[in-house]
Amino acid sequence: MGRNSSFRIWLTRIRPLAWALACFALVLFGYTFSTSIPTNRLTIIAIVLGVTAVALPWLFNPEGDWRELRTLGILALPLSVAILSEGYHTALWSVLLIPAIAIPQMLPPRWAFSAIGLMLIAWAVSNVLVPAVEVETVALEVGLRSVGFILVAVAVWLAARPRFDYPAMLPEAPIRRATRAAERLRGSLSPEETLEELASAAKACGPFIFASASTVDWRARTLRMAVAIGASGRTLGATEMLSIPWDEISVLLRDDRRIGDNAYLADSLPFRDIAGEHYMLVPVRTATGEICGLLTVGDDDPKARKRLTETAPLLELLASQAAAVLENAALQNTLAQRIEATTAEMGRTAEDAMRARTRAESMYQIVRALSGTLEPQPLLDQALLLIAQATQAERGGIMLIDPKSGRLAFSTNLDRNITRTEAISLERGQGLAGWVVEHRAPVIIPNTAEDSRWMVRSDYDKKGRSALAVPMEQDERVAGVIVLINSRINHFTQEHIQFVQVIGDQVMTMLSNVQLYRATTEQARRLSQALEQREEEVSRSLAIVRSIGDGVVVGDRVGRIRLINPAAEQLLNIEAVEWLGKPLMSLPGAPESEPRLTEKQTYQQFELSGRMIRASSTPVFTSQSEWLGSVVVYHDITASELADRMKTEFVATASHELRTPLTSISGYIDLLMLNTLGPLTEQQRQFLSVVKNNIERLNAILNDLLDVSRIESGKVRLQRKPINLDELIQSTVMAIHQQWSGKQISLALDVPDDLPPMIADPERMRQIITNLISNAYKYTRDGGRIDVVVSNGSDSVTLAVKDSGVGIAADDQQHIFTRFFRSENPLKEQAGGTGLGLNITKSLVELHGGKIWFDSEEGRGTTFTVQLPVGGDSDWTPASWLEGV
Repeated sequence: MGRNSSFRIWLTRIRPLAWALACFALVLFGYTFSTSIPTNRLTIIAIVLGVTAVALPWLFNPEGDWRELRTLGILALPLSVAILSEGYHTALWSVLLIPAIAIPQMLPPRWAFSAIGLMLIAWAVSNVLVPAVEVETVALEVGLRSVGFILVAVAVWLAARPRFDYPAMLPEAPIRRATRAAERLRGSLSPEETLEELASAAKACGPFIFASASTVDWRARTLRMAVAIGASGRTLGATEMLSIPWDEISVLLRDDRRIGDNAYLADSLPFRDIAGEHYMLVPVRTATGEICGLLTVGDDDPKARKRLTETAPLLELLASQAAAVLENAALQNTLAQRIEATTAEMGRTAEDAMRARTRAESMYQIVRALSGTLEPQPLLDQALLLIAQATQAERGGIMLIDPKSGRLAFSTNLDRNITRTEAISLERGQGLAGWVVEHRAPVIIPNTAEDSRWMVRSDYDKKGRSALAVPMEQDERVAGVIVLINSRINHFTQEHIQFVQVIGDQVMTMLSNVQLYRATTEQARRLSQALEQREEEVSRSLAIVRSIGDGVVVGDRVGRIRLINPAAEQLLNIEAVEWLGKPLMSLPGAPESEPRLTEKQTYQQFELSGRMIRASSTPVFTSQSEWLGSVVVYHDITASELADRMKTEFVATASHELRTPLTSISGYIDLLMLNTLGPLTEQQRQFLSVVKNNIERLNAILNDLLDVSRIESGKVRLQRKPINLDELIQSTVMAIHQQWSGKQISLALDVPDDLPPMIADPERMRQIITNLISNAYKYTRDGGRIDVVVSNGSDSVTLAVKDSGVGIAADDQQHIFTRFFRSENPLKEQAGGTGLGLNITKSLVELHGGKIWFDSEEGRGTTFTVQLPVGGDSDWTPASWLEGV
């Protein structure tokens, strides 16, 4: 920390208030000799006051050891003076101001005021017991003075009590503090300054009442407290330089206490255990993961754990920055040791000593110059230039191993006319640099023209020169090579090898630290950008929600309303201000149960103020399936409902109106075909048959339209009664087969003999079977096959119609039950139809409490399966459109 830092710490240990109280005791000491107290008693009082004045700077220290014992001294000495002076008209009773001021700062409030109260009681008793005094007068004076002492103690306690009232900070504020602290850490050179700056920066990152930075001595397995800062921002001298066994710290760094990548929570510390305080420990780790220090902060807020958890990433970044600076400082210390060792080894003669000193100074200057560089490329460029100047190298470069290809490539060179892309690259074992990597040993070539390891690539390489190549190691592996060249033969010596080897290892370590620093800085930058992007996304989403035409209501995790957009206010006729914070389920159309219990979207339709509104409720989950809340969207469907009802009424009216003339036309054609108006020719009979078939086809279309209209309007009523499903299926299949007898398609029927009686509408069941089998005939080519299979379940019957037809395309399968939809296939035009049959079939199946599904493969056929309950009173849930049917 240096001389200035030591002086500053010494100054903080001088307690001005303690010295002020000591001076007050000295004043009373002088005043004593002007009183009328007898000589014997006067001597005792003077001695006690002198001891009090001398001992007060040591006794009045709230942060020192033996606090209770020192408090007893502060209480006893002034009290003895006050008691000894009773019975004489003096002002020595004011000596009791010393404990009244000091004790509230030495002990907790309860013990402090108890001690002061006992002191005042003892003083009052001593006054009353003095002979020849009026008890009433003495009691009044003692009472008034006691009240004064108590008020002074209360004022001192209130003034000394720490208060923190930190305003809420934006997420960027701690990051800016951490960035500024990183800049200050970068300028720190000594470990003491680094640790002091680290503790101050950690204290500034949050409303902490305590922060400390320590170093670890692994040889002694102890933690040494370097600096500790209290709530007032002053250093705590009592805990500095304190040594704690590492085993007492390691038990606090367990995985069950981890709150971040490198942060741990604790309720107490070996050197600090105060009720209500919580602490966070952040180990300071080197690039190799070794713990070289420890950063601790404390908080006594009820929400301390949450605040410590939120601040953990920032303190981890600070610890990473400090680790890089401490490692650089350690490297400088190591370098200094190596310099001393090198100087001792080379200092055998006066000339060697001078040369060693010069070389050591060069090493130190080079490392010092490089320690302030925080970019990889400038670090390598400057290192090569300084090494070349120290060794008188004319050409050369630093080659690093590419981790992807494993080849050696120049990262920098002394020839500025050659770019990095133009410089050569070597395989492992190729050339002088490759040989050094393979053998992990430095080498000197006195004359390159006489050494086969020197690669000749140009006319320049043919001429004999002196060359030096030294491996650069990192984590016990070769990461690169320094190559130096001088035009003179035998220029390089073993001293150059030692020099370049030391500097090369330091450069690789610094390069690793620089890369670590860049990574942590980039992490802080990305964190800041992520926070800004999050705020932009929230603002953008809020603007979108407020501007859309549909009503939107957002609920939080506890089911409370957090947002109502203007459209929702208008649709629901409510005021957002009055409803914010109320339960979401109290709104019309909101889900009636807890939304987190289901991941599905739910729909409700209701009428409000003459308008039909559809509400869709959707739960919101994170990517880890954590429930965040729910969103209810309100859509006004009044116009669409009206249009749909008018369309349904139009279809029903038009169908009825068309059936009347079609019935008349069909009747007259039947009369003509019966030769009522005379015999018909064969051609006339054929024409009338075509007309008859088309009328029947048109009637079928009208019947389908009427069924759809009835289903939509809820006018379909099932006439349930017991039926024999076997006979119904047999008769229906026979009729359909005769109708399609013109197509060469085989039809197989598989019905078990033990089918139970079934409660259903026989006509609607016949319609279901007819639609499925007719559909199979339409889309099956001649020579195909249709299988009708009935199976009996415990409480249901399953009917499957399987054909070998054209199948359904994958893109069309999701629309197959949609009204008026017809799948694109080769038989579409030949089959004809309106696309209503399967829609009606699905509706009728659901009316019976059953379900229908299909499996299809294009070009290979389709299987439609219907499952129906056997009993008429089966427990079934109707489809949403069947409400009220």
